[in-house]
Amino acid sequence: MVEKNIVEIVISEVKKLEINNGDYEGLSPKLKEQLFKAEYYIQQNIEKQKEIYKEIKNNKLNILNIAEKAGIPRSSVYKSKDTLEKYINGRIVEVDKEDILSLHRLTRQKKSLVELNEFIEKIQNHLIETEILEYRIFELEQQIKSLIISNQDLISREYKAQQENESLKILLRKAGISNVLNFNNN
Repeated sequence: MVEKNIVEIVISEVKKLEINNGDYEGLSPKLKEQLFKAEYYIQQNIEKQKEIYKEIKNNKLNILNIAEKAGIPRSSVYKSKDTLEKYINGRIVEVDKEDILSLHRLTRQKKSLVELNEFIEKIQNHLIETEILEYRIFELEQQIKSLIISNQDLISREYKAQQENESLKILLRKAGISNVLNFNNN
């Protein structure tokens, strides 16, 4: 990377990070040099990471790459499906599971996050349904209490009416009236 580009990056980062109130020029020459060295190393590291990424991308494990780089004709791989192809595919699966460079970690974490979110949603729905059911149970309990009170009131009124009816019958008998209809089923 060209020296001028590194200085431009340092100036930009000093402003962005508000180092020395964003004033690169106000820094001492020694600090400028140290910032330059640090950025130079960071840029080298970035370049190495890009190279590693390209190398990994170009060395992706699949039957074609393995056959080509191992010097095995593709036709040999496909002719011996039960041996060579099965072996290569099995090893590819094992190496992918090992995830040596943690390339699949993010995918697994995203999958786990999706599963957790689905689980949380199910729990929330269950809690909502439970709360709705609890409220409905409370309403029904209140209705039952009201019906019990109404039933007790009706029983009490029926008892009082029977007593009053019996009292009236007695009064009528004493008065000599005997052709009174009986409404009781007794």
